[in-house]
This record gives sequence, C-alpha cells and structure tokens, in this order.
Amino acid sequence: MPKKKGKGKKKGKKGKKSASSADPLLLRMQQIIDDTASRKRDESLLSVEWLEPCREWFKENVARVFDELRGVDKIGSGSVSVEEAVDVFTQFGHSKDNMETLAIAMDLQDNGSVDYCAQPKINKCYGGGLLELVDTGLERILVGQRQELADIDAEHIREKDLLKSLGVKSYRLYKKTGEMPQAPAAPAVPAETGDGGGGEDDDLDLDLDDDLDAADDGDEGDEGDDDGGDDGGDGGDDDEGGDD
Repeated sequence: MPKKKGKGKKKGKKGKKSASSADPLLLRMQQIIDDTASRKRDESLLSVEWLEPCREWFKENVARVFDELRGVDKIGSGSVSVEEAVDVFTQFGHSKDNMETLAIAMDLQDNGSVDYCAQPKINKCYGGGLLELVDTGLERILVGQRQELADIDAEHIREKDLLKSLGVKSYRLYKKTGEMPQAPAAPAVPAETGDGGGGEDDDLDLDLDDDLDAADDGDEGDEGDDDGGDDGGDGGDDDEGGDD
C-alpha cells in the first residue's frame, strides 16, 4: 500500500505553527513589565503608610509641638522655616525624611516657611491652626501619591503598547539605549519610490538574507531553462524553413 506522506507533512506543519505561536521571550517581557508596575505600586503605597499614624500623633501632641515652634520663633512672627519645623518635629522621634516631606507640604505659600500660627477654621483649641495645617499637608502628600499611582498605571499601558508595536528585539534595544528604533517607520515609505524595498533588507536577520539569496539563485536557474526552451523552438522554425 502507498504511504500517506501528505498527511504526515500536514500534521508536522500544524504542530510547528502552534508551537511557535506563543513566543516565550515575548511572554517573559510582558511579565517583566507587569511585575515592574506592580512593584512600583507597592512602593508607592508603602511610602504613605506613615501618614495616618502621624495624623493621630499630632492630634494628641499638638500643644507640645506648638510650644516648641514658638520657642524657635524668636521674633514672634508666627512662622518658622521649613528646616526649623523639621528640627522640631524630629525632636519627638519622627523620621527625618518623613518630617521633611510633611514640612514641605505644610509650606502652602511655597516660600520656605511654615505658618504654624495660622488662624484655625474648625479646631478652636490651643494650636488648632497648626493641627489644621498638618492635616492640609498630609492631604497634599496623599494627592501627590494618588497622582503617582495614576502615572504608574499610564506608564504600564504605554510600555505594553510599545512592546506590542516594536516587538521584543527592538523594544529591548530601546530600553537599553534610550533611542527609539527606526524600523517601525519603514512601512511609511511610498511604494512608488522604485527602490524595490532594498532599504529594508538591511534590517533583516542574516538567516533571512541567506534564504533570499538562495531564492534568487533558483529564480535565475528557472530563467535559464526558459531561454533554452525558446532556442529550441527557434531551431524548429529553421528546420521548417529547410523543408520549404
């Protein structure tokens, strides 16, 4: 019985196509992008965990902090510099980095000072204006953190879209050099330029170039055979002329 070679070849081709449809390197790059975004979100959330405990501490100790700030304010102006406020806050055992962030957020006029004696609007107590200023500063920090989360999500989407449009090889090159590859602009070249797409061959892999050379050699061989057939036909015409 004749062997069914055709079916065997078809199965092999189907198996090869399905195996190559999921590029492991592409999946790995997508996972890296996802993990990077997730890590940045976690870091952003961790960076503001101190805000609520800080708020509660100031509610309980606002009078003590207010007295310390008044002691630093030698001329009784009702304000101290951001650096002086940080020094007072850290005297109570708070992190210097966190207190620098808070003091800068409490500088509502952006002039390098903290108006600790501002008139209170709600908290009509000793140091009430300072307590409200602390709350305002903490809220400003939260607003900045929410914007940071939005930026992380937007960057995550951009990176995945960029990987999809450039491909793994060009995307990795872009992340390494910081320069956008020129390959995506190639399809925009008009077809009527007559260059035959020769400029794009430079971007091909060496294996693909070899395949193209082999295909060109085969085409030249076919053209030679066609010319030979025509010569034979002309010879036949000469014979007919002899009979005449």
